[in-house]
Amino acid sequence: MTNLIPSLLIATAISLVLQTNYRLSPELGVGEIGLALIIVYAIARCFATPARTPSLREHPLPLLSLLHLLAIVLPVTALNALYDTYGIAFRDLLAYLLCALTIFALATQAERTRQIALLTLVITLALVSLQYLFGDVSVWYATTRFTGGARNPNQLALYLVCLILITAIHVTRPLLRTLCFSLLVFFGLASQSDAFLAYLALTVGVLLLSLIVPSRFFMLVAPATLMLALLLGLWFLTDIASSLGRQWSLADQGGSRLTLYINGLQAWLDNPLTFVLGNGAGNFSGLHGPFQGWEAHNTPIDILTVGGLLGLLAIYFFPVKCAIDVYRLDQRLVFACTAGLIGFTFFHFVARHPIFWVTLFVLYQHIKEQREVAPACAV
Repeated sequence: MTNLIPSLLIATAISLVLQTNYRLSPELGVGEIGLALIIVYAIARCFATPARTPSLREHPLPLLSLLHLLAIVLPVTALNALYDTYGIAFRDLLAYLLCALTIFALATQAERTRQIALLTLVITLALVSLQYLFGDVSVWYATTRFTGGARNPNQLALYLVCLILITAIHVTRPLLRTLCFSLLVFFGLASQSDAFLAYLALTVGVLLLSLIVPSRFFMLVAPATLMLALLLGLWFLTDIASSLGRQWSLADQGGSRLTLYINGLQAWLDNPLTFVLGNGAGNFSGLHGPFQGWEAHNTPIDILTVGGLLGLLAIYFFPVKCAIDVYRLDQRLVFACTAGLIGFTFFHFVARHPIFWVTLFVLYQHIKEQREVAPACAV
């Protein structure tokens, strides 16, 4: 039982971060406080037992993310703050730091990764189910879209997308896996999140293709097939296209998204320094031009404005690498869910959310364990 307590505390803190409607302040809630305490404990434990300190070779994800944050994002943020660049937010810098230190803390508990992942799944499902059954009007966005206690449906959708991947990795019993998938998809549909619908379509499409297309042709055939399916769907299935269009327009900033995208790209291309290193922590898009303190609601664009090309590489290197690795391990369901998670990032800014980084760490650890098991099985 005592071995379960650290995992339970970490999983509970991660799950409570979702409850943004019930924070002590807009930026601070019980989940964030819990993660901060866990991080302090993990760092103190590293000082007390240096042998337990994660190494770059064993855990490159948390350490490289910390290096990028401290060596690039922090100095650029401080530099641009001197020139009063509108949109700079040291609050966001703290959010990135919380994410980086959270996966560092997980690295110190690497042997409990599966336990933490499963507990996060169970606790989050329990919280969201209770909100759905007994929650007040605060858990509904515009009275019809379920948020599960989050500020908006896309925040809930991010948790659901991440938990679907965790389910694919660590829930092995068919009946339990089906139950978890069903609940997660149900809550995703209840949120009416267009990003979640896009995720489902992409994940199912990638899964079908990965099962049908031979491995040696997949990387060539899959992108072309998905693009053809999208074009045919828009051309012939007008009802579906109209429905997706309505979901797009109802979503957060729906009618203005293209404007936010374009203005975000302008903030990224403001000068040669921002092209390479970005503008630092903050939100740099806007409805009437760049640097108005708005998110683009698109992770690649928002990351380009924050961290430039180096930031884009830092964010997407591990997800893409992990997707390729699980495909090579012949884990098609995990591969499809990973591809879906990457696709989801194009509809929501995920870099400030600990659950995204926790899920990447869980995925990375799973791949590492599978590679260690494979040679042993071969012997």
